[in-house]
Amino acid sequence: MAYIPPHKRRSKDDGNSRLLPSYTNTSSTYNKPKIKKHLKAKAKSRALRHRVYIRGTVSDQWFIEADEDDDDDQIPTDSIRLEPFLGYKSAEWERDGKPFVLVCDSPRSSGGGSTQPWVSITESIWPELLDSFENMVPHRRHGCSLVKPTLVAKIGNILFHKPPDSVISSSSISRSEAESALADVGKQFCTNLPDSHLEAVFAGAAPKTIADSYQPKEYYRVYVSDKSDPRSVISIKCRIVCGELKIQKIEKNQRRCFVADFSCLHKDLDLRLMLAKKRDLTKALKGDTEKLNGLRHLVDSAVVDGQVKGGLRWALGKEHSPDGRFSVLGVWHSTVRTFKNPSLKLRFVNADRFDFCTSDGEIGKEMTLVLKGINDTFIDRVVYMESALGRLVEALKFVWDHLLDFEQ
Repeated sequence: MAYIPPHKRRSKDDGNSRLLPSYTNTSSTYNKPKIKKHLKAKAKSRALRHRVYIRGTVSDQWFIEADEDDDDDQIPTDSIRLEPFLGYKSAEWERDGKPFVLVCDSPRSSGGGSTQPWVSITESIWPELLDSFENMVPHRRHGCSLVKPTLVAKIGNILFHKPPDSVISSSSISRSEAESALADVGKQFCTNLPDSHLEAVFAGAAPKTIADSYQPKEYYRVYVSDKSDPRSVISIKCRIVCGELKIQKIEKNQRRCFVADFSCLHKDLDLRLMLAKKRDLTKALKGDTEKLNGLRHLVDSAVVDGQVKGGLRWALGKEHSPDGRFSVLGVWHSTVRTFKNPSLKLRFVNADRFDFCTSDGEIGKEMTLVLKGINDTFIDRVVYMESALGRLVEALKFVWDHLLDFEQ
C-alpha cells in the first residue's frame, strides 16, 4: 500500500464526525461542505434561542438588588462570591462554559430600611421602560394593529460564565462597583425551577392573592423557518381537538424590546423584567393561501407521540413543506396552569422542548407573571403613566414577597 502522509489520513468515522481542529485547509473540497452545513445548522438553531431586539430600543441591563436595610450600598466582599450552579443541568448552559451563580452570605435584613426593593427596582428601570414602549408605538400606528406588547416578570437564576479569578478585590464594595466588576462576565437567565417551589406557590400565593381557580391547558408549538424571510421564526400554536392536532394561532417569534435582570442577593431566586412583542399572523394569512397551506401541511404531517422529545415527530421528509419553503426548527409540548385577575396573570409552564437543528431536548418548568394591568395601560393610554408606575410597584412587591423564596 502506498504511504499516506499523516496530515492526509482519515479515520473510518470521518464522514460523520465533526470538523476537527487539525483540518485547517479551507480550500479542501472535502471540508467545505461540512463547514457550510455546520454553520447553517448553527444559525438555524440560534433562531430558537438567541435574543432578538427591536432596533433603537434598550437591550440588556443587569443590577444587584439587596434588602431594605442596605441603604449604605456597601457589600462586604467576603460575603459575596460566584459559586458553581448545581440546580439545573443543561447542554445549552454548558456550551458557554461552566455556569456560576452569585451568592451572598451576609444575614438577611430585618426590613427596616427606608428604600423598599420593589420601589428601587421600579425607579431603576422606569425611564428606559417607557422609552422602549414609545419606540414600539410607530410600529403599531403603521398598520401593525396585531402587534401587542407584553411586560412580564420571569423568575429564575442569573448564570455567569467564565468569571475571572478575582472579580472583586477590595474589602468592601458598593453595588454599582460590583455591577461594574461583573459587567463583562457572560450572563444568561435560567428559568427552570424546582418542582417543590412551583407547587408551593401554586398551592399558596397563587390562589390566595390572585384567584381561587386556575385554567389547565395543553399546547404544542411548532417553530418553523421561512426561506423567504430567514431572519424571523414562525411560531404555530396548536391544540389537540377531537384527537387531531389543530392550529390555534400563528405568530412571528417574540422580539424583545427591553430586558432588565436583577440579582437578588438575599433571595433564593433572581428576577427578570422583559417587554416584548409578538405579531399575530393568523388573520393576515387568510389572504395568503399558499403560505397558509404550507404551514398547515407541516402541522397535518405531525404525529403526536408522547415517547419522543417535544411530543411530536415527522416521517422522513415530512418536516419540510412540499415546495421546500418551510422547515421545522423545533417543537414544544407545554402544559400550562394559569391563575389570573384583572391585573395579573401567573403562569406555571411545564415545557418539553426539542431542537431539530442540534438534536437537543430538555424539560423546563417555569413560572412567569404577566403584568396585564400595566400592559393595558401602555396599549390603551386610558390612565396616566403615574398609575402604571404604581401598578408596577405593587406587582413587584408581590414578586418580592411571594415568588423569590423557596420557603413560602
